[in-house]
Amino acid sequence: MKNGGEIPVPLKSKRAIRMEKYSNLAQKIISSDFVDVEEIQETCNKL
Repeated sequence: MKNGGEIPVPLKSKRAIRMEKYSNLAQKIISSDFVDVEEIQETCNKL
């Protein structure tokens, strides 16, 4: 492992992609002063 210890992942697992989406959603919630509950529910339903 000479390249900084990163293992190349050619295909992300569906779980990893979903976790990424939840992470992005969480960032959105944290960074916004006011949270639109309906928007969050809609986004969660799409995942």
